[in-house]
Amino acid sequence: MVAAERAFVRLIPSFGFPCQPPGRRSQLDAVNECTTRDAILDAARDLFFEEGLHRTSMRSLANRVGLAQSSLYNHFPTKEALVIAVMERSFELVDGTVRAVFESAPPSLDLLHAALHAHALQHIHGIKETMVFEVEGRHMSPVMRQRIVELRSIYEHRFYDLAERLVAAGCLDPTDLVTRVRMLLTAGTRINGWFRPGGALTEEQVAEIYANFGLASLGVPNR
Repeated sequence: MVAAERAFVRLIPSFGFPCQPPGRRSQLDAVNECTTRDAILDAARDLFFEEGLHRTSMRSLANRVGLAQSSLYNHFPTKEALVIAVMERSFELVDGTVRAVFESAPPSLDLLHAALHAHALQHIHGIKETMVFEVEGRHMSPVMRQRIVELRSIYEHRFYDLAERLVAAGCLDPTDLVTRVRMLLTAGTRINGWFRPGGALTEEQVAEIYANFGLASLGVPNR
């Protein structure tokens, strides 16, 4: 585990009460607490996407979930803690899938292709949390923005690191490598803007085209 990932694990508890029961609590209590917390995060994500961060109040969120506002604060002491928890959970879900790809094989062009394929599939239908940040990011507090930037950096670092290893092995063109990888990853997060289920291409076909395009843009001849 790299230093940035260790920092991520350490930071999670500081932004919300984690889904781990104290020693004396029953397993059922723990399950109920985690279920409630997930319901809160789901509702918060949807409200942030539908109404925006500023127009979403803790009261409206409590009403959406069916909780007393005081109960909501038992899970998340502040709205800022809630926003960060929503973004962290999204990161865990997306990064977990892509991280598994990176850990599945040694560095190679095939691994980079598989990672880009996974990146496309993760974003092909859009991630509400990502779209919220793109629209509302400038209105977020410095603490929120910094945390989201940290999470993005952890995710993107895997691609940068692999690309640099492949450059060292003579497999990729080193010219403006970081810029090209960044542009490529950004393009992947925008696929949801034009992809429509039931269209001429399936999700897998789009992801395959994206991954092949990615390798070509990094200096790999057509595969």
